[in-house]
Amino acid sequence: MTKQQYKLCKAVIRYKYLTKILKKTKINSYIKFQENLSYKLNFSDSNMDSETIVSLQTDLQESYETYRARIIDTWITRGLALSALLISMLALLSEIGILRLPQG
Repeated sequence: MTKQQYKLCKAVIRYKYLTKILKKTKINSYIKFQENLSYKLNFSDSNMDSETIVSLQTDLQESYETYRARIIDTWITRGLALSALLISMLALLSEIGILRLPQG
């Protein structure tokens, strides 16, 4: 799944109604929208109007959730690594005497 597809899936889950999704994603036709998501969408009716509810097909929903989990895991890992780096730097500066931390 690409970043663009992820954003489109997120819009489907968030807004649900076709006209609102198209407006928020700035795509001018539902065919183009569906093409961007490899035709893996479900529509509540064939009118394609403001009352049409859009949902993701099962395999697209699974791809979206996997991609989302991977993004969250990546950011958690980066956050922990950055925290460890900062703590290590503070400890090193304290040890060589540049940073004077209170001794407990």
